[in-house]
Amino acid sequence: MRRYITEYQRFTKRRGKDERMKMFLNLSRTSRVMLMWVIAVNVAMLGIGLLAIALVYPFENSLSFVAGILLGCVHSAAKVVLLEKSIGRTIGMEKEGAENTGRLHYIGRYFLTAAVFVVVVLSKGFFGLFGTIAGVLSLQIAAYITGGLMKNKRV
Repeated sequence: MRRYITEYQRFTKRRGKDERMKMFLNLSRTSRVMLMWVIAVNVAMLGIGLLAIALVYPFENSLSFVAGILLGCVHSAAKVVLLEKSIGRTIGMEKEGAENTGRLHYIGRYFLTAAVFVVVVLSKGFFGLFGTIAGVLSLQIAAYITGGLMKNKRV
């Protein structure tokens, strides 16, 4: 029995599952709710997009659309985490230093968005453009939903 426990500990240590879960739990409540809504909105867009590809817009491959949605979802989740870390870093700073740091992080997040679209263009059809756009825009939809829920204290 002891051998199996050590095998499990070695497996989880190698995978880093505990560290990823700690990172998720260390985020603020608002960020966690927003991440959940990013995933939910992407799943909804996936269903709507696959239906639209099958019925209306046959010009994009459904597999590339799914890959684009996944890339956009990962991008949106990364932007939520980066925004959370940026706010955490700038809270204790002086006003001028906080403004400069906030601007730098803001530009960095937009470079991340540009890098995602460069990857889509250079992948030559592996990632669907419309799926990626839908995944990237899911962050804004999730932010509006989270803001409404937090305002009404439903979450």
